[in-house]
Amino acid sequence: MSDEVSINNCVAYIEAFNSLERAILINSQIEARQELGEQLLQLRPSVRDLLAHVVRYRRIGLNNLEISKLLERPKSTVEKVVAAARKLDLLPSAGQTAGVQS
Repeated sequence: MSDEVSINNCVAYIEAFNSLERAILINSQIEARQELGEQLLQLRPSVRDLLAHVVRYRRIGLNNLEISKLLERPKSTVEKVVAAARKLDLLPSAGQTAGVQS
């Protein structure tokens, strides 16, 4: 009986630990989103709009040249916006964008 109680205590401890770990992860994700929101609010409206368009187009699979033509902006500008979006975690890093070419 004591082995069963000991096992049940261990299971309860592990479940409590896992719950605490999930809560910490959720809290850190909330903090990260709040920080991102604050960073985005500091941008000029025109820059925010450009960032939103570039992120949207990259997510549907367009490359930087295609985006630059659609937005009538230099490719170098789009590349800078893509780099900024990656720093803000709005887009995956360059190594994680399978199928999307710059």
